[in-house]
Amino acid sequence: MSTNAESVPQAEVDAAIVAYVGKGRVKIPTADPDAVRSLDPAHADALLQYVKAALLTSDRIEFEEVAPFDDGLRQRLYQRLRELLPQLGTEAIEALGWRWGYLNLR
Repeated sequence: MSTNAESVPQAEVDAAIVAYVGKGRVKIPTADPDAVRSLDPAHADALLQYVKAALLTSDRIEFEEVAPFDDGLRQRLYQRLRELLPQLGTEAIEALGWRWGYLNLR
């Protein structure tokens, strides 16, 4: 995934994903571009591009790719996200997984 966020430190990209979806801040995932803008106003556009690209990649994961619905589902989902987005850190992967689970398993 190539975006303008390449000039932004990876830790900041990870933090932007977590902030955008609201992991650790709200009970259900959000879409909060202002949370990203507040992290780094100078690179907000690049960060938002990266977040949206990561969300699009995550949203394309089909349940069948991580099935069955059992105790190992979460780890298989994280593994699939790591395969698709290897540059992301653990917190960003978990935030995307949390959002994916909410959107696909409720």
